Amino acid sequence: MKKILILSANPINTNNLRLDEEVREIQAAWERALNRENFELINKGAVRIDELRRTLLDHKPQIVHFSGHGTGTDGLVLENNSGEAQIVSTQSLSRFFELSKEQVECVLLNACYSETQAEAIFQHIDCVIGMGQSIPDNSAILFSKGFYDAIFGGRNYADGFKFGCNNIDLNNLSEFNTSTIKIRHRDFSPEDSITTQPYAPLFFIGTVVFGLIISLLGLFRLVLNDYGLITRILLGLGLITFWLCCAYIYYPSSQIAGFNINFFRRFKQYKKLRRLALAGMVIIPLLTITGFYILELPTKDIIVLLADFETSADQKNYRVTQNIFNKLDNAFQRYPDVKVQRLNKIITNRQDALSEGKSHKASIVIWGNYGVTNTKTQFEPHFEVLRNPKKYLPKIGSLEQTASISELNNFKLQLRLSKQMSYLTHFTVGLIRYTVSDWKQAINSFSEALKQGNDSIKVLNQKIVYLYRGNSYLYKKEYDRALADYNQAIKLDQNYAQAYNSRGISYTNKKDYDRAIADYNQAIKLEPNSAQAYIGRGVSYNNKKEYDRALADYNQAIKLEPNYAQAYNDRGNSYLYKKEYDRALADYNQAI
Repeated sequence: MKKILILSANPINTNNLRLDEEVREIQAAWERALNRENFELINKGAVRIDELRRTLLDHKPQIVHFSGHGTGTDGLVLENNSGEAQIVSTQSLSRFFELSKEQVECVLLNACYSETQAEAIFQHIDCVIGMGQSIPDNSAILFSKGFYDAIFGGRNYADGFKFGCNNIDLNNLSEFNTSTIKIRHRDFSPEDSITTQPYAPLFFIGTVVFGLIISLLGLFRLVLNDYGLITRILLGLGLITFWLCCAYIYYPSSQIAGFNINFFRRFKQYKKLRRLALAGMVIIPLLTITGFYILELPTKDIIVLLADFETSADQKNYRVTQNIFNKLDNAFQRYPDVKVQRLNKIITNRQDALSEGKSHKASIVIWGNYGVTNTKTQFEPHFEVLRNPKKYLPKIGSLEQTASISELNNFKLQLRLSKQMSYLTHFTVGLIRYTVSDWKQAINSFSEALKQGNDSIKVLNQKIVYLYRGNSYLYKKEYDRALADYNQAIKLDQNYAQAYNSRGISYTNKKDYDRAIADYNQAIKLEPNSAQAYIGRGVSYNNKKEYDRALADYNQAIKLEPNYAQAYNDRGNSYLYKKEYDRALADYNQAI
């Protein structure tokens, strides 16, 4: 129940005010109210200082209404024991209401020039109404009638203030703008703390527990390196739940399913709680944005995700997946940033493999199945690369294999399959290092891939490993080692255009321009549309000071790729050496 304490003072040595009539109007407004059982009026006339203190301590009101005289900066006028005027200073009133700030919600000073006291009391009370100048009796009474009609009608304090001012205005009086209000929360309703449903704490606690549980589930999935949609939904729901709880505490008029915010107002630290809730309303969205941004970032670790191969209980006896996992895990023990993880589920199609890989931020997904008869076993492993180097990965022939059941029983087939997977995984890890210019680690990974090589996996295009290890040596300016790898790649495939082109670059850097031009010629013969080969040959001609031949190659490269900036830059160099400066400037401008 909301308690309204009406205090009035009209000392014998002051102008007579119609305070009794104001109290009667407030009483009449209460009697007209449909929900008057939610309010209690407490009237104290001729109030003295001792009575002011005892009344607030005894009744613990939420609204304190004072009617009487104000003196502006000096204070409000109460009565002494002789019924004569005694001024209570503004500072004293402020300190007095500070002692009652946990219970008093609104103070209405219906006295002349009381805005100064309202300003001081507002330091401690959330809503204070005062008068900016002198206000006649009839206007003061009209304000009270309008204010309490609104309050008893369920409106908030801000609305009550407006109704009070409007009531003066409706009666064509000029004092409708005399009243001033100071309020922190404009939706602060006097009925917020009238009733408290018995299940209110349980409702709120249940909501918090729900948010905590789903957030923990989301965090648990993150620990398992599952960054998929379900994980994001769980974390999102948890954060939204906590944000709504903070909002519910912060907004005093919050009321859902009968749950009234007054439950929290019983705490002495309610105002601090509201400040914490406001901080939560700001911090939680920032955490959400930051967290989901981080979830979109690729992990620093290189994750190799291994799905289950077994599709039946009988197949699990052969421990195919476990043996492949053990082999891969052992192969990468020296690389702390390469993690081999079991998915512990079967993948039956490529789309699911890509989806699972993305949700786990995997670089590589290995999946497939096998079937077993009385005499034969057939494997169909698949190897998906999800990181950037996918565009560099050559087409790998089918890894489907058929072997006798005896190989399955004694694990020969699993070990051979693991070796192939280890080869492909080392190769892909090398490409990942390559794309971030980590040449040393790229060379190590490519070398490990080549160590896995034997007759059973030569079909897996080892030439590409030599090519990219050679490129890594090239960027490290170890040209002789690069040449050795390019020679090996060409030995494996005489028609490997990329190897000829890269070998030409190495010869160019060694200033062996004739050999470089010979390799570029072979690369162009195998791939006539290779703009890169024309660029390389043009550079060699340019270094030999054969500028016209160089220009012809740059022109062909630009014809093949009109937006190839390097071609314009190198052509500009040739024009520069020919002292055709305007053409050189035009090409440099285009390159830029």
